[in-house]
Amino acid sequence: MVKSEILSRFDFYTSGTVSLQAEISSAVRQVTLETGSYFYHEGDYCPQVALIGSGNIRVFKANEKGRQITLYHLRDGETCLVNMLCALLHQVAPAAAQAESTVEALIVPAATFSEWIRTKDEIRNHVFQRMSSRILEVMMLVEEVAFRKMDQRIASYLLQRFLIEENLPVIVATHDEIASELGTAREVVSRVLKDFERLGAIVIARSRISILNSSILRAVGEHR
Repeated sequence: MVKSEILSRFDFYTSGTVSLQAEISSAVRQVTLETGSYFYHEGDYCPQVALIGSGNIRVFKANEKGRQITLYHLRDGETCLVNMLCALLHQVAPAAAQAESTVEALIVPAATFSEWIRTKDEIRNHVFQRMSSRILEVMMLVEEVAFRKMDQRIASYLLQRFLIEENLPVIVATHDEIASELGTAREVVSRVLKDFERLGAIVIARSRISILNSSILRAVGEHR
C-alpha cells in the first residue's frame, strides 16, 4: 500500500487544497506494523500520530493481574483517540495498542500535527469528529460493562464479528481472546458459549465458533 492510497482514506486530505495535500504528503512517513507488535504500551509517550491505512489495531486496558478489556479497534482510515491525546498533551498513554493483523500506516510528528490542528480547519474538524465518536464508543462500553449481563455481551460480540467478517458462518477466536476482548475470565466465556451451543445457536470447535442460528443470539443480545 503506497502513501497516496493511505492518504486517500482521510477526508481532510481528499477535501484539502493542492497546497495542503502537498504539505501533508511531505510531512508523513510510512510504516508497517507486524501482527502482534505494539504501536504503544501503557505508560509510553507518543511522539507521533498515526493515520491507519489498512489493518486492525486493538486498543485495550489491562490490570495488574493481566486481565484485559478492549476499549476500541482501529481500522482503515482511522486515527486513535489515545494516541492523539497523548501526543498533543505530552502525556503517557493510559492504555496499550497492539496490531491484530499487519498494519500499514502513516505517522506524523506530534509537533507537526499540533500545528496543523491550530492552523488547518480540515484537520481540526477531523480530530474533533474522531474524538467525539471514540468518546461515545467508550461510553457505550461503560454502559455495557455496568448494565448488561455477560451472556448478552458475548452474544452481541459474536453477532458483531459475524457481520464484520461478511457473514462468514465461522468465527476464528479462542475463548481467551474473547475474554480479553470483553474484560472477563476465560471460564465465564466457556460456560456461556456452552450454553449457546446447547440452545443450538453455535457449534464450538478448537479456536473456531460456527454460527448455526443468529436469531437465537440476537434474542439473547437484545434481552433486557
